Amino acid sequence: MLQSRPLSEDLQRTAKEELNEVPERLAEEVRILKTWIEQQPFMDVWANTDDQLLIAFLRGCKHNLQKAKSKINAYFTWKRKFPAMFNANDVDKERFREIFRLGLYLYLPTPLHDNGPRILLIRTGVYPAGKYSLDELLVVYIALQDILMLEDDNAVIKGLIIICDFKTFTISHCFYLNPIKLKRLIAFSDEALATRIKSAQNIYTPKAFEFFYRLVKPLLAKQQKRLFVHSNMDSLAGQIPLKYLPKDYGGENGSVAEIIDEWDKILNKYREYFKRSHQIE
Repeated sequence: MLQSRPLSEDLQRTAKEELNEVPERLAEEVRILKTWIEQQPFMDVWANTDDQLLIAFLRGCKHNLQKAKSKINAYFTWKRKFPAMFNANDVDKERFREIFRLGLYLYLPTPLHDNGPRILLIRTGVYPAGKYSLDELLVVYIALQDILMLEDDNAVIKGLIIICDFKTFTISHCFYLNPIKLKRLIAFSDEALATRIKSAQNIYTPKAFEFFYRLVKPLLAKQQKRLFVHSNMDSLAGQIPLKYLPKDYGGENGSVAEIIDEWDKILNKYREYFKRSHQIE
C-alpha cells in the first residue's frame, strides 16, 4: 500500500492542474520507479525507495516517468560521486550541527501567502570566512533539502523562494568559494533535486556581492530571469510581504532561534534515516 501524506485541497488542485498528477495512478507510478531502481547496477543496494521521496521526484518532473528516472539517477549518482558535498550520513557530527546552528539555512515555517512556495532564508556570511570548507557548508544545505523533499509538500508542489541576506558577507568569504564546486552545486540542484526554485531574492548586497555575482553569473544561465537584487527591504516587500520574514527581520514568520530549534529536532528525527539510506556501498 502506498505510504504518502494526504494533501490539502489547495495542494491537490495544484498538483493536478500544474504537475499533471492523477491520484489514482500514483501507486502504480511509484511501483514502476521502485522496480526500475531495483534493476539499476548500484541503486538496487543503496538507493532509498521511500514512497514519499519517489512521489517528490514524480511531482518535480510533472509525473513524466522518464524525467523522474533521470532525476533519480542523477540524485544518487551525484551523491555517490561527491559524498563530501552531497551525502550526509551522520547529521550528529559536531561540525555539521555547529554549521546548522549558525542559522545559515532557515526554512521559514509559514509559506508565502500561507499556502504558496516555501521560503528559504540563506544568511550568507554568518560564519567566519575560512573556518569551514565549502564541502562542509554545502553538505548541510543538501541534507536539509533531502528532508524537505520528504517532509514539505508546499516546497515540492508550490516550489521554493530563496532569500539571500548578504549583510555580513565580505570579500574574505569570496576567496573561499570554489567556482568548480559552485558549478557542481548548481548542476546538482538543477539535475537531481525534486524542488523547483521559483525565485532568488538578494538583499543587503555589499560591494563584495559584485565579486560574488561575477563569479556565479556564468553558471546561472537558466536562472537569470528568476534572480532579483534589492537595495532595501521596501524593494523586497514588493515581491515578498515582510510579514513572511522572521521576527528578526521585522516579520511574523518565527524567529531565527525558534526555527533553528525546530529544525534541530527534525534533524534528530532523521538521524537514523541518514545512517540507513545514505551509506554508500
